[in-house]
Amino acid sequence: PNVGTGTFLVKGMTAHVFINLGATRSFVSLALNKKFSDAPQILDYPLEVEVADDCSMNASRDYYGCVVNLFNEIYANDLVPIPLRASKVITRMD
Repeated sequence: PNVGTGTFLVKGMTAHVFINLGATRSFVSLALNKKFSDAPQILDYPLEVEVADDCSMNASRDYYGCVVNLFNEIYANDLVPIPLRASKVITRMD
């Protein structure tokens, strides 16, 4: 379940962030990830991601240790790029 949304800093860039307690991974939109200066790492195995309407896709890359500033707290998140609208991030919270 989503516990909050807002505009926060992700790798120093403004992004709309959805905080989701039920997510097992964190994701970044393709539009925002194009602005990242570093290259993503290749995952050891492809990740199957289920999105809305029971559709699924495979993801094979990950940005490790991305700095996300939520409510003036710094978190390091691994972000998997997937198609999302605009500059968005879905982040899991433990």
